[in-house]
This record gives sequence, structure tokens and C-alpha cells, in this order.
Amino acid sequence: MGKNKLVLIIIALILGAGLIWISEKAPKNLASSYTKPFNVSLKTENLAVTTTPSNLAPLINSFNSSASPPNPSLSPSSSLLSPSSSPSSSPSNEALNDLPILGKAGAKVLVEVYSDYQCPFCGRYYMEDIKKLISEYVETGKVRLVYRELAFEGDRSQWAAEAARCANDQGQFWAYHDKILTERVSQNSTEVYEKSNLKKYAAELGLNSQKFNECLDSGKYAALVQEKTNEALKSGINGTPTTKINGQIVTNDQGEALGAMPYEMLKEKIEKALAQ
Repeated sequence: MGKNKLVLIIIALILGAGLIWISEKAPKNLASSYTKPFNVSLKTENLAVTTTPSNLAPLINSFNSSASPPNPSLSPSSSLLSPSSSPSSSPSNEALNDLPILGKAGAKVLVEVYSDYQCPFCGRYYMEDIKKLISEYVETGKVRLVYRELAFEGDRSQWAAEAARCANDQGQFWAYHDKILTERVSQNSTEVYEKSNLKKYAAELGLNSQKFNECLDSGKYAALVQEKTNEALKSGINGTPTTKINGQIVTNDQGEALGAMPYEMLKEKIEKALAQ
């Protein structure tokens, strides 16, 4: 064997031994430590609400920046939402809810909508689904509609819910509810729920400004709004919007609560309830 070949064999043996030594000394879990999925857990013991699509600020900001203007055909208020509603078409005030229920007392189907005024999906759901529902089912006597507060996205949510109750003191809950949600969607901003704007909208609807402003400034309904919000959370409603039909949460085929669903899907659920 030539000297050159012998040298090459010796070098190869030395390199091989070195690689074996390195592999034995290296951490056995080195590879796995870089392949395990990164998991971040959020402790929520001290939080009043759970993190859901409706209260994640980045998601809301993203939605706001890309939201298209509301469909003009949905803008006009329904006759039941008008401040000048006649007594025959006015909402009923049943023991079921301390806010007025929209629709005839004998309607077969009850629709409850849990909503937060700041939630962008809630605003679009109201403009694109609920107003159609009012026109097609509530005004025809087939459905009763209930609004449930879930004011958990901050001060503006709280103020808006309180303002709606102040409007209710003057018999104008639904007209005011329609007004501020329409403004929220058309302006694509939650600044509409600053107290100065809430007072302005009340005046535009012809409410007694002095009584309304005193009600809002005094925080007359602050505790009650929080109480209703906590009741909803304790009952398992932790995202907005959430819809119930005859007491059952509207879900998909997997049993997951649906949020702002397309109107045709909501209509299908209501027709099924009417047929039962």
C-alpha cells in the first residue's frame, strides 16, 4: 500500500472517531427542542371575559380598516324602528326582558341577539341581517326580537348600552338602538359612542335632551348594564354576536355557536323553527 493511501486512511479514521465523539457528547434532545410547536397559554383567572373574536383589538382594527360601506338599501329604518311608531306597532314590554321586545306577543318564534355596540361584526349583523329579519318576520307577526346586552369591550360599549336604556325611559329604545348602530356602521368608528355623540343622536331623534343627558351623566343604568353583561357571561355567552332562537343558541353542524351569519342561513333557521 502506498504511503499516500495509508495517510488518507488514517485521516479518515481520525475524522470518523471525532464525529462519533461529538454525537455522543451532543444533547440527545437537540433536534426535538426545535421541532416542538410553540405554545403560549393565557391565564384568565382574573379576567372578567374570555378572549373571543369580538374582543380582540387587532382583529377589530383589521376589520375596521377593510370594512366596506353598508348597503344603502339597508339604511332606511323599519317602521317598527321609527320614533313615530303608532301604539299598534309599538314593541311589547313583557316580563321576559326589561327592555322592550319588538314584535307581537303571540309570535311563534323568539329571536334573542346578544351584542356589544362596539363589536364591528355586531353592527354589520344588525344592518345586513337583523333589519331584514325585522322587515320580513317581525313586522309580519311571525317573530319577536329581543336585544341582550353584552357590553364587555370597554367604556364606549358601556356608555352606548346605558344611553339605549336612557332612550328607553322615553319609550324610544328601538329607534335609538337603530340610530346608533346605523351611525357606528356608516361612520366605521366607535367614536359615535362618545357621550357627546350619544347625546346628539338622542336630540336628533326628538328625545327630551335634558332628561336624557341627566340619565346618561348620572350613570343611572351603569350597574344594571354590568349586571346584564355578567348574567350573559355566566350563562355561557362569551362572544358577540350570539343568536338564540326559541332559547337555543344557533350553531353550525359541529355544534359551535355561529356569530354574524349570512341572512339566508338565519332565515333557514327561523323557517325551521316556524315549521315545528
